[in-house]
Amino acid sequence: MQVEVKNTGKTLEQMVAELQNFKRRLPAGVGNIAVRFFKDNITERQGFLNSSLELWQKGRRMRFRQSHDLLIGKGNLVRGINYSVSGDTVIVNVIGTAAKYAEIQNAGGTITVTDKMRRFFWAKYFEIKGHAEKKYFKENGDKRNLRGTKQLRKRNNDLDEFNYWYSLALAKKVTIPARKFIGNSIALDNEIMKYIEGNLDNIFNK
Repeated sequence: MQVEVKNTGKTLEQMVAELQNFKRRLPAGVGNIAVRFFKDNITERQGFLNSSLELWQKGRRMRFRQSHDLLIGKGNLVRGINYSVSGDTVIVNVIGTAAKYAEIQNAGGTITVTDKMRRFFWAKYFEIKGHAEKKYFKENGDKRNLRGTKQLRKRNNDLDEFNYWYSLALAKKVTIPARKFIGNSIALDNEIMKYIEGNLDNIFNK
């Protein structure tokens, strides 16, 4: 990185003072840029931006929940992305309730289905089953007549979701695909460098 120094009318002491002030602010500035960048991977990009955008694999659930963005949920993961400073090092990690599952979402892996998870899967299964029975069957058990592609598509989506929760409820392990949102990024490095160069330019040339 090269910064051209022009005659701005500032004294050397003024430029040194501004440079020292920027150095004190630099870790917080870099931390905020990184946090915003990683949050945008979730809320805006639905993928990891490196030298190019690496879109996440769409899960089976996305087929019957078209408006359901990945890793959004209640927002705990996005809110949990934070930074800390140790000396001259800026560390970005996930804090709070989302910390326990952030790593496996980021890197992928296999988890064991706990009793709590299994109860949730069964609850979703019976919820969808109850809705489907009301919508697609009469009180005497006969199937309702469906007309039009929209109704048929909705029924197929419901059946897909019905089978999805059923398979999870019976599973012993579940594979979580990697959906990287934090990590080394060429695009982030470029953004940080632009921030540094802009501040240095203001100090030495304006």
